Order: sequence, then C-alpha cells, then structure tokens
Amino acid sequence: MRARVAVGAWALLLVVGCGGSAPSDPGPQLEVTPPVLELGVVRLGAAARRRLVLRNLADRRRSLEVWIGGELATDLTVDAAPAALLAMNDGAVDLVFRPQVVGTRLGSLFVEAEGAAPVEVSVAGTGARSALRVTPEVLDVGAALLGTPVTATVALHNEGAVPIRVVAVGREGTSAFTATLDGALELVPGARGELQVVFRPQFGGLHEGRMYLVEDDPDADTTYFRVRGEGLDSLLEASPTSLDFAGTAVGTTRARSVEVRNVGAAPLELLAPVLVPADAPFVVTPDQALPATLGSGEAIALEVGYRPTGARANTAALNLWEAGGGWAQVFLTGYGRTTANAEVRMPSRIDFGEVPVGVTARRGLVVENRGAASADLVALFPAPGGPFGAVLPLPVGFRLVAGAWHAADLTWTPEAPGPVSARLALHTTDPQHSEVAVEVVGRGVSTGPSRHLLVRDELAFGFVPRGRHRTGRVSLLSVGSDPVVVEAVALLDDAGGRLSLTPGAWPLVLAPGARAAVQVGFLDPLGALGPSQGVLQILTDVGAERVTVTATTALSEPTVNPLVIRAEWDPGRDAQVILHLVRSGGEAFDVPDDVTACRPGADLQGFGVSYAGYDEGPGWAQVEVYLQDAPQDAVYVHHAGGAQSVDVLVTATDGEGGVGAAQRVIGPGELWRAGIVDVLQGTFEGPGRPEPSPHQDCY
Repeated sequence: MRARVAVGAWALLLVVGCGGSAPSDPGPQLEVTPPVLELGVVRLGAAARRRLVLRNLADRRRSLEVWIGGELATDLTVDAAPAALLAMNDGAVDLVFRPQVVGTRLGSLFVEAEGAAPVEVSVAGTGARSALRVTPEVLDVGAALLGTPVTATVALHNEGAVPIRVVAVGREGTSAFTATLDGALELVPGARGELQVVFRPQFGGLHEGRMYLVEDDPDADTTYFRVRGEGLDSLLEASPTSLDFAGTAVGTTRARSVEVRNVGAAPLELLAPVLVPADAPFVVTPDQALPATLGSGEAIALEVGYRPTGARANTAALNLWEAGGGWAQVFLTGYGRTTANAEVRMPSRIDFGEVPVGVTARRGLVVENRGAASADLVALFPAPGGPFGAVLPLPVGFRLVAGAWHAADLTWTPEAPGPVSARLALHTTDPQHSEVAVEVVGRGVSTGPSRHLLVRDELAFGFVPRGRHRTGRVSLLSVGSDPVVVEAVALLDDAGGRLSLTPGAWPLVLAPGARAAVQVGFLDPLGALGPSQGVLQILTDVGAERVTVTATTALSEPTVNPLVIRAEWDPGRDAQVILHLVRSGGEAFDVPDDVTACRPGADLQGFGVSYAGYDEGPGWAQVEVYLQDAPQDAVYVHHAGGAQSVDVLVTATDGEGGVGAAQRVIGPGELWRAGIVDVLQGTFEGPGRPEPSPHQDCY
C-alpha cells in the first residue's frame, strides 16, 4: 500500500527551465535522520509526537513528497512537512502516532526529493491499554462508631506499559465511604501508589458499596474496588443487656454475671461501671481492676449482686463506658420478698443450631429454684413422640429445694434437612410459676459438600405515606461448605413501578458464612391508598430465591416514626419512675432478648429517678419506638419508689415537629395508663384512678 501525502506545494513536481529540459542532477542524495524511528508505547486513544530531520545536500532547491506505508498507514499521520528545501538547507517532518489497536505495528515512511530515489525510514510503534490494579479488591474496614472516621489504605499498581494519571475517585451504593486525591496521582509503568479511604458511618448496620478510579483517558476502563464496614452505636457489647433477679428474700444476695466485650478492631479502655441510682441495692464486681484495656474481641466478666433491703421493686441501670465515648447499658430489675416462696426458672430458648442429618446432638438444660422455698416437679417433658429426647430425664416428684438446680440433657437426631421446633413444658408446685416452658429449635442440614443461600421470605414496609420514599434490606447468608454465586437480582414484579432496586455488584461470590444485602426502595407518589405487593428474585448458581415485598400506601403516617415518648416530673421529689411502652404489634428497637412472663408482648422500658432536695433539673425517662399500628399500643407510667407524689408530664414527639402532651399527678405505687393516640391528643383513658399493673408479677 502506498499512501501519498501532499503538503503545500508538494504537488508541483515538474520544474521548467529556459531553453529546454533541465539536465539530471548527479549530486548527493537527500539525508533523513534518524534512519529508524521508534514511536514507543502509547495508550490507545492518546497521541505521541515525533520528528524527522531532513537535509538537502544538493546545490539547488528540491521539491519534496512524503508518504507512509505498511501497517502504520492508519495510525501514523503527517502533521507538518516542508514543500521544498533550498540548497544545503534543513527541514523537519512532524508526525503524530495515535494507536487504534493493542500491539506493535510496523511500517515505513518515505521521503522523495525531486529527481532522486525515495529515502525509506523504518517505523515501529506499540499501542497499549492502561492496566491499573487495586489491592485488596474488597476493602473491609471492620466496625466503627457512628460519626467516627476510620481510615484504611488500598494499594494502586500500574501493571501496564503506559503511564496512568488518576484524577478523581467516585463511589456507588454507599455514602459512608469517601476518598480524595491531593491533585492527580501519576503512576509510571510498574509504579505503586496508595489511596486513603475514610469510613464514617452515620447509622448502624452493614455498609457496602463500590468505589471507582477515574483516569484522564476517557477511553480507559473504569477500575472498581468494593468497600464494606459496619456502623456501631458502641464498640462495647454487653451480654445480656438486662438482668432480672426476680423475687429475692430480703437480706439475702443473689448473683448474676454480665460479659462486656470489645467488638471493635482496635483496643479500647474500659472505665469503671456506673450504677444509676447509686444507692440501688445492686453491687457490681469486675473480675479485674478497672480501668483496663480490652484488645479487639477481648471480654471481661462483671458479677452483679442483688441484696434487697425491703419488700419492694428495685430497678437500676448499669452504665458501661469506654474512654473513646462508646457505651453500653444493662437494665437491672428485682424485688424483695419477705415470705418464703419457690421460684422455678429455666432458659426460655435452646437452639441446637445446624446439625447434620443422622447425627445426634446434645444440649444442656438447667432447672433452677431461685426462691426461698422448695418446689416439687409434678410433670415430665418432653412429650412422647416429639423430635427431642431427654438423656437425663427430670424425675417425677423430684423436690427442688431453695437455691438448688437440676440438669438434664436434651438430644436431637435430625431425620431430614430443614427447621424443627417444639415447646417443652415443665409443671411444678410453685404457685407463681406452675408451668415453665422452653422453646427448642434446630435446623437439620444435609451432609457432604453443600451450597445454600438463606434469604428472608418477606420484606414488609408497613404503612408508607404517599410521596414518602422508604428503603429496606433483604439479607443474604451463604451456608454450607461451598461458596454460592449470586448471579443477578431483579424485581419480577415492581408493584406498578412503586418498587426499585439499588444497583449491586453482581455477580457476587459469597464464601461460606459470608453475608450480602439487597436494598429495595418503595415510593408511591400518586397512587390510591391501600396495599401493594411485589416480588424480588435472587438468582444464584444453585437456584432462585423469591422474596415477597409488601407495603401499604397511607395518606399520612398513623404516628410518624420514630416516635419518642418521654416522661418528666418536677425536681426536688424523691421518686423512681418506670416508663413502659407495651407493644401489641409492629416492630420496636431494643426489645429485651429475655422477655419473660412479667413482660407481656414486646415491652420497652425507660427508668428515671429524682431525689428530694436536688432540683437542678426534672427527673425523666424515655423510650423510642418505630410504630406500625399505634392505636393498639399503650404507655404505662409506674411510680415504683419514693414517698412523695410527682406531677408527671408525658410527651410524644414524632420526629418532624409534632408533639402531643398530657399531665397528671401520681402517688407512690400508682400506675397510670395512656394510649398512644391519647398522648398525641392530650387526653387519657379512665377516670383518673390507678389501674392494675400489667407487670404485677415483676413487682
């Protein structure tokens, strides 16, 4: 192929003289340097400039013509060249190399002077893509306190043959991660660099997304890396979060233990625990001196003793602080008894977890008499024919004396994969706890290599005001012995356009035990009031999982959530007040794990105290709840301790400026009930008399 390029007057190839044809020029040829031109390695879409130097060695002016042949005819162009050279003069040819394909391409450049043979210059050039690699590909920064920044580093490596210039960093699917560049980051081939990523969570839970690097080359492939972190209200975790000492004989001590663990990634300093009120009949003894440093994952044990001084209810809060500001709280309850009663207790739940089919598993069960009198066991469990058996059965007629305990082993041999549950009951002569029940659950799993993805069956948004956007998460958990590949996530039914998906990094490989989440949004801007339903499908390499998504469009929220309910009473009074929000439906934050018979339904509790003569501020107690069916919920204010009546103001704040309030004077031991709707409207049920406590077994 021969492509001729004419520049300026190159087309004038015929020179006419006087008196006939010009004689041929036997003089020296044209000189071109360099004789071999290396264009180098250039990124696709970019341009590189090169120059050839020409010298006319003849004793007269010569016209010139330049053209390019070979593979480089489409990648190499002439930007500028002289049309002619005067005798013994120099000139230059400017070339632009703009590669279109990856790899090395060869060609020739020809410079032909008038009346002489063309001079050939061998030319070679290489096109290459940028190759930027980020390690690690998944940046897991661990846990961080809400609002507290945690910095992590990713390494950038230019594995290609051309320089890379990173000019910006973007993010997808998360607002908790940020990264900025101090100017552009330039990496020559083989060079390494670093990028600082900051994780600052604003709400609790798992945060996941992708970050990407923007190069100055618009044709360069986008380089992504995934980020993951968890936001925590505190790096301290207390287990359990509440201790119920129940009935304890006056003058005796009953002990329970609390484990305090550092769930963060860095060491922290645990300070001495604080008991509120300080004169509550509870004594806290740590197993080591405090303050103390807890490494990541380390824990200490606190022994809490309860020694009631009278026949009344006692409530306190055990506050645990770390030097960085994180905290945890354990709610303490108990009541003193002057009469000798039995009190038979056992765990409310036993979980076998996952057990292979055909394998026998055992779990221990302890029955304890926490009272001051003996109790007889009058009935056995489990019932014949159930899935769970007892190796050491509880004997009929066995007498459990005060403070004693009896142990039994429960056994289970799964016959097939899947969940199994049963309620096992024990009957005693204890008049307060004649039946004590335990829920026993387990999941049978198949043996051998397995892959399975656990997905919730339903995502319920509840009531959503028209025009309000809500988001929810569907958690994915890989169980079994082999990884599961989540290939795609889609809405099979988007409820008429009301449902939407936040883009995710699919396909995604989940190792055994790994988690991921799908974020679903609901928005009904103009729809009719009423329910909506859609279907979310998670497609994996082992099958498809479907999740039903439901929501109900409402004109306005029944009570805007979150709802904050607060009780305040006049300062300078000796009073201990417990605020209960008794739930009959819906979801609530911070529901105690050990809900017992003396806490019917889901019961949120706030405890407050004020002291006679101390009038710096009002006593107060507060609970916060996410309401779905508010009219069925009620607030109970219990004057649990102190000799003076208090003037209590109850307020309900909806988080958007709406406040309802009502006020009443209650005396020692009185209980006052108010429906949520009544609080919002400033009215209360009943004629104003104290009502029976729904928690009478607790006091």
